[in-house]
Amino acid sequence: MQDHRRAEEGREDELRRELHEHEARDEQLASELRRGERREGELEDELRELEEHKRKLVETIVSFPLAGKAPERVETPRHEKAEAVLRQTMAYFDVHDDETATYKLAHHGEQVNLATTVGELAEDERTLKLTLVKELIQG
Repeated sequence: MQDHRRAEEGREDELRRELHEHEARDEQLASELRRGERREGELEDELRELEEHKRKLVETIVSFPLAGKAPERVETPRHEKAEAVLRQTMAYFDVHDDETATYKLAHHGEQVNLATTVGELAEDERTLKLTLVKELIQG
């Protein structure tokens, strides 16, 4: 479980670095345009490329009302499956399925199909809000 958590944290850190690099480049290009150091066409192409990259990521915010912890916030690729988000979220909140309970993701009050991608859930939005739900097993 620790290896999986480290791998997820590494992937998350990599995505954050990449997003930060793109945001810094975006600001640099805007500054160059203001100073007239670049041709407008060149900048438009680069800015379009940066915007395309940003559209591939969704800010995923997962809350867990039972935890005394802030919601998890991560930049998630649109192609990522909800199952991966659930695993990462369970690690973040330090919970796991057992004989008394299982954990599910909900979006707008409806249980999320784990085969669904983040992009399908977010549709055209840049932010996706989910809730981690603890489901008790009756025995």
